[in-house]
Amino acid sequence: MVALTVKRSIVYLTWFLSHVDISGSPSLPIVTAVGQEGVAHIRTLWCKISNLDYQQKDSYNWKWQFNGSDIQENSKYNMSYDDMSPNVCLQSVVFMSLTISNFSTHDFGHYKCMITASNTTVGEEDTNLLDAGKTKCQIFECS
Repeated sequence: MVALTVKRSIVYLTWFLSHVDISGSPSLPIVTAVGQEGVAHIRTLWCKISNLDYQQKDSYNWKWQFNGSDIQENSKYNMSYDDMSPNVCLQSVVFMSLTISNFSTHDFGHYKCMITASNTTVGEEDTNLLDAGKTKCQIFECS
């Protein structure tokens, strides 16, 4: 019975070590665009940042870009983020959102959610808001 318990413990420890980074070197956050929704003249975009070092959470900066330019929070753009409690490895997940008020055709385009640390981008993800009423050739150049 003791031998079986020891064998199970070794199997579990082997699995655990193969799935967890214990090297002490931080892993880069993983940024994923997870959705968008719209109601009337309001659109909201979301990104999920996983593999985030919870102990370094306060040193990260969150930002959004539109067509390559940084978005500043104002009456049109509202940015927020919600962080989840860390796991046993002190890694957390953050959901960040961008809500666009008074949405118009000028707001269709290329958006990017980004996480930076010490003015260096450590993760980013692209998403597009396209006019569903336009044909493919109006959005992309067709020959």
